[in-house]
Amino acid sequence: ARGVYHNKAREGMNIGRTGGPESTLFIWLNEEDHLRVVSMQQGDMMLEVYQRWAAALEKLQVAMQKNGIDFMHDPLFGWVLTCPSNLGTGMRAGTQIMAKGLKDFVVAQIGHQFPSADKAWQAFCSTLSLQFRNAGGVDAKHDKGIYDISNSDRCGKKESEIVVTVFDGVSQLIKWQMHLDRKVAKKVAAGAEAPTSTEFEDQKSVDRLAKFTEWYNKVGDDEFEAIVGTDAEVEAQFGMIFKAVGEKRKYVEVLAEEARL
Repeated sequence: ARGVYHNKAREGMNIGRTGGPESTLFIWLNEEDHLRVVSMQQGDMMLEVYQRWAAALEKLQVAMQKNGIDFMHDPLFGWVLTCPSNLGTGMRAGTQIMAKGLKDFVVAQIGHQFPSADKAWQAFCSTLSLQFRNAGGVDAKHDKGIYDISNSDRCGKKESEIVVTVFDGVSQLIKWQMHLDRKVAKKVAAGAEAPTSTEFEDQKSVDRLAKFTEWYNKVGDDEFEAIVGTDAEVEAQFGMIFKAVGEKRKYVEVLAEEARL
């Protein structure tokens, strides 16, 4: 692929890298594509990661052209890769977030429309032009509430536009998760039992909620709502998203029925 962004190196995936598991720039050879250029780092500096990736690709392309070769490119469709789904930019920009509460809420609201919880969660993310994988990778089955969120579109947008889409979309997912976290924090403050690792399936989610509660108690409702929005505003956002998901599903069903005729 021309580029892949990740915010955390996966353990046991060092073969073909230039450097160890904490490398911020490396290239995989013959991993589905001939070259897969990867820029990544811990934290939320997505622009920094993108700039490093773009600069590396530019230098790599110049070196290739000096040797009489280049990336495969079509003037209409863009960069051509092994997998048709990567046609266009060939870029996957992504990060990992904890959002088990948000996924559970989404599934409770629209899960009956889909054959599985993951399908419902994917439909929700797609309204933001995003896709998800469980943190363990594309084939991981166990859901611990940590999701790898990335762009669903490869074609029709510039690379910089995709990065903005992912940044804005992930920011919105985090805000919605914070909205649900506040509800849990308020229930605990009112005397309800605090969530356990059994309920959240992973101790990291419990720790994250505890840190959120500590931060929320410091900033108060006014500052919180200036960042996330009021309950009414967020509920209205959810309503629009769920309506869009339902309309899209009906449209797909109509197309499928027409194809059978």
